[in-house]
Amino acid sequence: TPKPSSAASDVYKRQLQHLALPMHSPWADRCARRALKGLFPGRGRIGRAHFFDFSDLQQETRMNVRELLQSKKEAVITIDAEDTIGAAAHKMSANRIAALVVMKDDAPVGIISEKDIVRTLADDGPQAGRRVISTLPSTGLEGIAPEATLKQAMSLMTYSRRRHLMVTDGTRLVGILSLGDIVKNLLGELELEKAVLQDIYMAAH
Repeated sequence: TPKPSSAASDVYKRQLQHLALPMHSPWADRCARRALKGLFPGRGRIGRAHFFDFSDLQQETRMNVRELLQSKKEAVITIDAEDTIGAAAHKMSANRIAALVVMKDDAPVGIISEKDIVRTLADDGPQAGRRVISTLPSTGLEGIAPEATLKQAMSLMTYSRRRHLMVTDGTRLVGILSLGDIVKNLLGELELEKAVLQDIYMAAH
């Protein structure tokens, strides 16, 4: 069996470092063989809302919530808890976004999304637009700490059936995280891994 070239070995090592895998683990060796053959194609409370602090748990993904937010350029759009549902709908439409962070006394207390507005319209009819945001029920599962991993964020979204989470550090608003942000990041990582594995294959031939 021909040995891979030094160029292939260098690319392989960089890929293992990117994947945070031990250099001589059985799984890593299997990945290398397939690639070279071309076969590898604390919980707290803020107002009425809760945020989850997973910073003491083992990191499960390569990027945490804070790092992902740093790659976003969009400003966080907020709305006061005493504003109306109609005002929230107009602000979402004007900014072409699907959720707003709700603030009370300069502290984040929850999120209002398009889904919340649709549900309120179904329950209250045309007068829903005059309803005050603070009267909406809260699940208490609307926020997450910036040190949480993306996997933990996805788990919380699945459990709470929400597509948006506010990111808070104590009583300070750090940003807003959407399911679309996470999916975009994961697709980017997959494209990078695909490109590196293609480099491994090309360098070995």
